[in-house]
Amino acid sequence: MIQLLKQIDDQVHHIVYHQEGRTLFYREGIARKEQIKNSEDMMEINEESSTVRVPCRNTIVAYRQKKEWIREKLEDGYMRSTFSQSEAIEYRTDRRIIKLRILSALLVLLSGLLTLTDILPIPGYITLVVLMLFWPMHLEGKSVRERFYRWSGVLFLFALAGSSKNYLTPINLSINGAVCLISGFILLLYTTEQLQKLATKGITYHDESIKQGD
Repeated sequence: MIQLLKQIDDQVHHIVYHQEGRTLFYREGIARKEQIKNSEDMMEINEESSTVRVPCRNTIVAYRQKKEWIREKLEDGYMRSTFSQSEAIEYRTDRRIIKLRILSALLVLLSGLLTLTDILPIPGYITLVVLMLFWPMHLEGKSVRERFYRWSGVLFLFALAGSSKNYLTPINLSINGAVCLISGFILLLYTTEQLQKLATKGITYHDESIKQGD
């Protein structure tokens, strides 16, 4: 995700580019300050266009197109910036992360099931890496549920790390399989909750498809 901005008089023109596979998204906007009526105070107004969706032939073409757009904007005087993201792009990013967590939870559940049934014993360090990447260790808030997600993840990591050595022994296979089943279920529960929260945001956006030339 690349964000660019350009100062023109008292206005700040900004644009955000985002790529998902072979699809490009961009959103433009103008931020300015106007005086409040019957007051000496100023308020900031930010006007943004709808998120535009540009499908390309493949990921490489999409990447090259994004680089070309960025090059043109930089030559036009824009600068890279950590300007605030548009809600539509934040929504897509959150949704993609949640989908990856759901997939990882299903894989961990499958690993536990295969290990406990002796169909395909899977080393603990494989699922350990998966949980380290996708477990929600950095959560805001101090509710009981959030503390449960955080500290249960820590316990699961210790248990899997301990069962990674000599994982073919019966005790380690039992620990690995049981931990994978429980942690996969909890991770799936967490991602389902996050997906419901995301659905309640009510973010709507209008996508305009632009036919990409060769």
